[in-house]
Amino acid sequence: GKSLGTKTKEGENLHAVWKVPFEAGTLKAVSKKNGKAVLTTEVKTAGKAHKIELIADRKKLEADGKDLSFITVNVLDKDGNIVPDADNLIEFTIEGNGTIAGTDNGYQADLNSLSKPERNAWKGKCLAIIKANEKAGKIKLTAKADGLPAVSVKVKSK
Repeated sequence: GKSLGTKTKEGENLHAVWKVPFEAGTLKAVSKKNGKAVLTTEVKTAGKAHKIELIADRKKLEADGKDLSFITVNVLDKDGNIVPDADNLIEFTIEGNGTIAGTDNGYQADLNSLSKPERNAWKGKCLAIIKANEKAGKIKLTAKADGLPAVSVKVKSK
């Protein structure tokens, strides 16, 4: 690839800024201290939505009727990159000893009820919150969207 040049942080600016015209591919930034690379970050152009990824912040809950697990939902391309313009409607179902406590996507203008078991992705992401009931056991959350394979995550309560 080609270099977009180097910049030095100055004064109270905590980061350097470049204006980069869009070009599909990979953009790589290298932060250096005393000429040595200390941090490298890459951003890749995403392709079309290919699959849903579910990531539970907690996989073990207390069976107390209150404990929660926050499930991050990412819409990914075939290479595992988040698709930033994905707004797929994600539908959730739950099996076992838990309920869907709510869904969200961070978009403040979304007027849909937070208690609905579905949510449009915003910037390729949304969130499902599951709540353990008072009976210990397995909880399985499944997410599906048109044109994408359904995927599940399992959580246990005790």
